[in-house]
Amino acid sequence: MPTFAYTARDRAGKLVEGRGRAAAENELRRELQSSGLMLVKARPDGTGKSRVSGRVKPKDLILFTFNMHNVLDSGVPMLTGLQDMVNETRQPRLKRVLEEILESVTAGETFSQALARHPDVFDPLYVHMCEAGEQSGRLPHAMERLMQFLEWREDFRHAIKDLMTYPIVVVVALIGLIGLVVGVVFPRFAEVFERVDFQLPWSTRFLLSLSDFMTGYWWACGIGLVLLWALVVFLKSIPPVKMAFHTAVLRLPVIGDLVSMLNFGQVANSLASFVDSGIPIPTALELIEKIVPNARVSKSIRHAREGILGGKTLAVAFRDAEIFPPLVLRMVNMGEQSGRIVESLEKAAKIYDREIPQKTKRVLDVIVSSLVLTIGAPLFVIPAMLIRRESPGPVFFRQTRIGRNGKPFEMFKFRTMFADSSGDGPSPDSKHDPRVTRIGRFLRRYSLDELPQIVNVLKGDMSVVGPRPALQEEVAAYPKRALGRLAIKPGLTGLWQVSGRADIGFDQMVEMDLAYAASKSLWLDVAIFFATFRAILSGRGAY
Repeated sequence: MPTFAYTARDRAGKLVEGRGRAAAENELRRELQSSGLMLVKARPDGTGKSRVSGRVKPKDLILFTFNMHNVLDSGVPMLTGLQDMVNETRQPRLKRVLEEILESVTAGETFSQALARHPDVFDPLYVHMCEAGEQSGRLPHAMERLMQFLEWREDFRHAIKDLMTYPIVVVVALIGLIGLVVGVVFPRFAEVFERVDFQLPWSTRFLLSLSDFMTGYWWACGIGLVLLWALVVFLKSIPPVKMAFHTAVLRLPVIGDLVSMLNFGQVANSLASFVDSGIPIPTALELIEKIVPNARVSKSIRHAREGILGGKTLAVAFRDAEIFPPLVLRMVNMGEQSGRIVESLEKAAKIYDREIPQKTKRVLDVIVSSLVLTIGAPLFVIPAMLIRRESPGPVFFRQTRIGRNGKPFEMFKFRTMFADSSGDGPSPDSKHDPRVTRIGRFLRRYSLDELPQIVNVLKGDMSVVGPRPALQEEVAAYPKRALGRLAIKPGLTGLWQVSGRADIGFDQMVEMDLAYAASKSLWLDVAIFFATFRAILSGRGAY
């Protein structure tokens, strides 16, 4: 039991100080009264049982919730189950918390009241779900829903972390690569251009000037980036600016769709769990308002809650908030009409969980392709100039390829053959194809001929990472198993490209693509993305 330091008065009115052990302050008051003392004030005694520092990890909390559900669902008395968990728990901080919960419940407090004494471990959401389960007589069911929600929330946090980390890593890599080209490679080209007897395009002149600035004032570029980052962080800390920023993000094409899915997927999942545990809808919305990451969505939830308190139905309140997507509105309306609101919200959450990975990959494709086209647009100029100089004709080669689910699309590449050549595919002797120009051979050697496919990525025909886009005649001859590689978008790079390209046989390429399609891992995309630079430099399998 906890120890209290107290001040009391005896029957003569004299102040008396001391220490006593009790489950709660009220019990200490009763014990002192039985001894002829009247409690004046009391506080937890720091010289009593020492507190254990540290934090309880989410996985430990999920395991405790799982064990507690099993205890209650199997009919084991709560005190017995808590004592067993105290004896079996090895995490020091959680063990001390469980000891104090056991003491509080033994002293007569409810389970939810005992949990509320430890807000650093059990947040208001956890306590409210347990309290609702107690009041409805369905505490085992509430613990089961709580366990499912905690597992979903942990997966959601990991997804958000991956979503934020992946583009940062890619952006840093792209900026570093472009900085290397502009600061190191282009100065070498400048010496050649000085001897060229014609006017360079404005974009090339701009790029050369930028190269001179970066090599001469690299320190200023670094300071400028740091100051820009600090300014963004400061502005986001101002509530009106944060609200305006979050509202603008929701309105962005593609990116706004993903942010909306993430937020309203969390709303649907949380609301289903809370309502099924017995928490009133207004209270559930108040809890959800505090946990959704987007400020604009949070404000809309607050307005919806106020509407419900004013007598509106959930569907009408959501509709009047003007930001809830059609999927949520439709599911809530169907749920209220059928009396199965929890099942309807769960269906909406599952739909979001299924679509979010695909939308995430699309957003990352847009970010990467936009950065390459914006920051690296001048890098397209030099290959174009050299192609036209060696072989008059179009700079780009267009060819029909087969995309996701067998849908054909027009793919772009730099032209690597003479303009009067038939086709741009390899001859039987790919390494010594006479149709390929000198600059074309160089572009193929370092895969630079595929750079224009970044336009296909931006259009949505391709992804940054995925299987190699196949020709129509290739797909027509595919065995049944190979058709599985068409289940996802083709990519600018992929496992085949970083593993040897033309040196890899067809069957092995198919197995690589099927394995990639089954993985659905953003971090595998990151690994392939960085391995692409090594593959380009090695030139293995590139003809």
